[in-house]
Amino acid sequence: MNREDLEKMDYGDLRDLAKEKGINARKKNAIIKALLALEEDNETQVEDVTNDDANIADVEEVTSDDVPTPPPIYNKEDIKGYVNDCYRYVLERDADPGGLRTYVKHIKEKKIKPEDLIGILKSSDEYKKLKGSQ
Repeated sequence: MNREDLEKMDYGDLRDLAKEKGINARKKNAIIKALLALEEDNETQVEDVTNDDANIADVEEVTSDDVPTPPPIYNKEDIKGYVNDCYRYVLERDADPGGLRTYVKHIKEKKIKPEDLIGILKSSDEYKKLKGSQ
């Protein structure tokens, strides 16, 4: 896939593709750049970096579970995507249609600030049950 094809893609589809490839970027240009770099890396061998003092047995494996997921970043051009990201971040699931519709409407009408949505979701009974069971 080339830059032109990626730039023509809908932002939501582009983010889904990035997540599928393990890319955690929010801005369209950053996603495109990361996807193109990933494609290049798949085609060419990445130069090995060596350190005479390093012993491979001493290196601790880091998995994606070890790195905390950053909170969603608001993008006024993709409010639905932002609300869904907040649901995934806090409640570990996609937004249900009613919640999605309500929070998108409240953000558009400035009834709530986008940055307050995470706190709102964390005050829900669902969140309390989710965190109480872990």
